[in-house]
Amino acid sequence: CIKAYEKAKLENPLDDSRKLSDSIAQRINIWRFLLISPENTACEALIECNNLLRELFERDRYAEAMELLGMAPQNLTTQTNELIKKLPSDGRDEAMIRRVQDQQREFNSYLLYLEIMEKFSIWQHRINEELSEMPKKISDVEYAKLDVIQKSEYERQMNHAMNRIQAHLKDCEKYQNVVVNQILDLLYQAPTFFASCLDLNDVENFEEHQTRVAQLSRIHERYLYYTITMLITLYRKSRNDLDVLSVANLLMDSRYDLYV
Repeated sequence: CIKAYEKAKLENPLDDSRKLSDSIAQRINIWRFLLISPENTACEALIECNNLLRELFERDRYAEAMELLGMAPQNLTTQTNELIKKLPSDGRDEAMIRRVQDQQREFNSYLLYLEIMEKFSIWQHRINEELSEMPKKISDVEYAKLDVIQKSEYERQMNHAMNRIQAHLKDCEKYQNVVVNQILDLLYQAPTFFASCLDLNDVENFEEHQTRVAQLSRIHERYLYYTITMLITLYRKSRNDLDVLSVANLLMDSRYDLYV
């Protein structure tokens, strides 16, 4: 399986923009073979999944990233943990374990960002959803001229429209709070978001490590910007200027390393 995937990588490079979609599709398709025997290849599947996700995220190709993660079991991190647990206690390669854990952090960053982006898109759709217009409000004089049945119908229509609007706003607020909380959780752990925390002493292939770190650095900067932009949009829609200002304070807080 591993040799087949390595062969597919060589045959489908991602440096030709004219064949990029086909190459990505082939790479995703052949990557699935690394999942056939996870008890043997879970670590390779995790590493190669991250390798491909870095390429996709650098190109903002979210649809294919979602497709790849749709094939990857949510417990890919769990599978690699299970593999590590089965290693004999004597003579364990601790450096290898730390390399896998670093890959797990990267994989979880993709999952977290795409989950936030999906919920943000749902919120945007709902906040922009057109509601039926409120019935035209009539003056007190006009209202006084209505008979009992007309007054009852008018009040029913007004109450129904108001309830719909309030329910819609409440639903939007609920989604907004969920997304805001997830974004804040992400920002508070920004130093490990799309970043390698691997000690150089644990690096196996220094050239590959440098390439990975450089890619992650570019992805970290870009997607941190995207995430902060989402947060500002959420706050602006709530028309709470204090919340928008709080983002500036967050950016300047050295504890979170958010200055981008």
